[in-house]
Amino acid sequence: MDLPNWFQALPFILLKFLNWYFHFFNLAWPYILLLLLDPLFSHFFKIELGEFYPFRPKAANLLFLGSDDYKRSVILNLSDEDEGIFGIETPPYSRLSSMGRIKFNLFDFGELRTACRVWKDYCAKRDAIVYVVNAADTSMEQFSEAREDLHDLLSDEDFINVPLLIFCETPEPSYPSEKELCFLLGLTDKTTGKGRVKLQAGTNARPLEVFVAEPSNRKQHQDAIKWLSQYIK
Repeated sequence: MDLPNWFQALPFILLKFLNWYFHFFNLAWPYILLLLLDPLFSHFFKIELGEFYPFRPKAANLLFLGSDDYKRSVILNLSDEDEGIFGIETPPYSRLSSMGRIKFNLFDFGELRTACRVWKDYCAKRDAIVYVVNAADTSMEQFSEAREDLHDLLSDEDFINVPLLIFCETPEPSYPSEKELCFLLGLTDKTTGKGRVKLQAGTNARPLEVFVAEPSNRKQHQDAIKWLSQYIK
């Protein structure tokens, strides 16, 4: 009696599967061991082995500065947490936002000088600064404070290589061009460029870009944070 073709091939299929299984286990066993030992080391030695696990999501600390009302609006727009849980908060406070494989801690410590001082002391890992500008009024007087703040940030040696994302918030659908906003902020020819831009090694060039967004437009804010994500180490 002849056996079906698939039955005759079964030993070869099993052999192929076992070969793939042992190959996978040979590659993955160090990471499996880390996951199994992580609770033990965390409890007895206060060591987080999970930090060495390559598939663990990154954590990034973002400091928000600038216009209080619009800054709060951007943080709420990006936050994973329901606004109703916290109500209206005043600095200092923080929120969480997950995008891709990065978990962002969004910090608002108040006005620029206090916030920078607290951030230096509070966060050993300082990943990026997000500066929020009220761009509804494009007069030079309206932008003078923002221009001075950005000049101070760019000249601060403690933040010399920290990426800087600038949100220009405007409720109007017909907002000014980014070129005009860069001029008003004193950032002409200082921006990095959107998309995936590789910075030259051996220089102090920092990622810096201006994004225009409407306060309630979550996608515009997320697209800017995605641009920032490529520079999170």
